[in-house]
Parts: sequence; C-alpha cells; structure tokens
Amino acid sequence: MKVLFIMGAMEVGGMQRALSIITKELLDLGMTIDVLSFKKSKNKIEFNSGIKLIISENKSKYFIQLKRLRATVQKIKEEKPDIVIGFGITSSILACAARLFTKFKLVICERNDPGKYHMMWKFSRWILYHNINGAVFQTEDAQNYFPRRIIKKSIIIENPIDISELPEPLIHKEKIIINTSRFVTSKNQEMLIEAFSRIHPSYPEYQLHLYGYGRKQEIIEELINTLDMHQSVKIFPPQQNIYEILNRAEIFVLSSSKEGFPNSLVEAMALGVTSIATDCRIGGPRAVIQTGINGILIEVDNTDQLAGELERLLNDKELREKISVESVKIRKRLDSKRISKVWQSYLESIFES
Repeated sequence: MKVLFIMGAMEVGGMQRALSIITKELLDLGMTIDVLSFKKSKNKIEFNSGIKLIISENKSKYFIQLKRLRATVQKIKEEKPDIVIGFGITSSILACAARLFTKFKLVICERNDPGKYHMMWKFSRWILYHNINGAVFQTEDAQNYFPRRIIKKSIIIENPIDISELPEPLIHKEKIIINTSRFVTSKNQEMLIEAFSRIHPSYPEYQLHLYGYGRKQEIIEELINTLDMHQSVKIFPPQQNIYEILNRAEIFVLSSSKEGFPNSLVEAMALGVTSIATDCRIGGPRAVIQTGINGILIEVDNTDQLAGELERLLNDKELREKISVESVKIRKRLDSKRISKVWQSYLESIFES
C-alpha cells in the first residue's frame, strides 16, 4: 500500500514529530510512504531516509492556497498513492479540494481543537468533508465535535512515542522547570512566566527554561524583563535532542489555552518529569493525566492555580517522586509499535472498502 501524507511545513513541532514517528513505523510495516510539504524550514524535523519527502514551496504572497492546491493535484497524479492523508486542518481541506480534480481515497487527520478555527476554515470543512473515506482524531472530544456522518467513518488514534529513542528517566533531576512549545498565543507561556515569578523568591535556586520559537518571542522577552526575571527565565531555540533536555528537568508545564494531543506533555511524562498541564477543551491532557496520580491538571488561564501547584510540588518531594513513577507508565500505552498497528489496520480497512 502506498500512502501520501500532506503536511504544511517541515519545521520542528509536535505535529511534525508525531508524523515522523508514524511514517517511520508504517514504513517498517511494509507500506510505501511519501510526505508532501509546502514549506521548508531551517529548524526542520528529521524523517526516516526510506520516506520520500516532496517539498513544493511557493514563496508568492498571492493566491497561495490555490497554488498549493494545484501542486497537491499534480503530485497526487504523479505519485498515484492508494490513500492520501491530510495531516492538519489546512492539509485536510487541500486534500479534499484536490478530489474535485482527481480520484483517490482520502483520510482527514485534524490535530488541534476543531472549534477554535476561523469561520472560513469551518465553512470549507463543512463543504468539503462530505466525501472523505475516513478521519483520524486524537481524542473523543475532538471526534464528537463533528457530525455523525464523519464520526461513523472515524477512529481515535493517540500520538505515539518512539520508545527506542527515549533515554532511561534520570533519578536525580536538575532544579529546572521546563516548557517546550512554539511562542504563539495559544501556548500562553505568559501565564507560566507570571506564575513562576510569584514563587521564585521562595525558590531562587530554580530556573524556568523555555524551548521554542515563534512570533510572540519578543513579547515574551519583554515580559521577562518587565518582571526582572531575565536571570532566572531562559529562552532557547528548538532542539533535536529534546529528550535529553526534558530528562534533566524536575517539572514540566504545559500552559496552553488549546491543544490537540500534546507530544511535549507525553514525552515529559514518559521521561518521569513531573508534569502540570492545563485542562484544555478538547481534552488531550485530560486523556493522559489522572490528576494527583501521574500529573496535575489545572484550569486554563488560571495563573493563581498554576503558581499554587508549582509551589506544592516544589515543597513535596515525595509527591513529585510518586507522580514521576506513575507517569512513566505512559510508555506502554503510547508505544509507537502498538500505535502504528492501529494505523495500519485502519488504513487497510479504508483501502479495502
């Protein structure tokens, strides 16, 4: 079976990391895998060498989506895949539009809160999702957002973790609180910085490390300076060896106002990093965290609660260690070998239908 994934950009990010793991495992299961992307990136994610990467970048500012549609149709006709998978809402809509010009089996795969998009995307989705062959969602909440005609064709598949790449969890962690996310509005690092600044006078030995990039970086840097926290809050660019970096941290915080199924959170948990996450509407963190058992859930945008939970964890080593031991068990549930077989079975059912 030949499968073509369509993805917006090759940058380092959770969606791209998930795709690199999924495609690697499907390749090992005997599938032929191509990935079509529309944007190069300096900080690009690494894919298995057996996967054909097709970059169709157009730097024109005009009619960009129409040009991407044309490229999508052209590549589908050239590559002749058995199944096309739109990875993300933009790619899913492009793939649906391409079916107006050529025939193929199509699976859409949205990766974030489906209710948070602009009305234009929602309208395009309503028009174009009528004739899909299948749909992959990451949580039950995301699946239930859609009408029955889509739900009955769909499946829930959580993001995988490549266990073979994970180091063993370090027993002795460094006094670091860490966040690994793009610097965009939905990730809400400002709440984390504010909460950390409140507790830092009582815990001056701790540092907050932010790994990422994005259009809000200058705003975040300005907030750090305003709070006079530049000695204790550090910003770093995205790193390929993020597992080694996560493994050293004592606490991981996901401060997002919206998420799909956050890779960074489950990777931190798999490394035994005690984790705090916002209980986002579509339920990615809620799907993996039993609060007080293998992590801590807090309300979205609740700085007071985040500061309180950080202080509680820093004061209670026994609780941190208990959560750390329980969180590592996520490895078995999200093992990429197991997740890839779910993908394989579902795609074979689409191919044979």
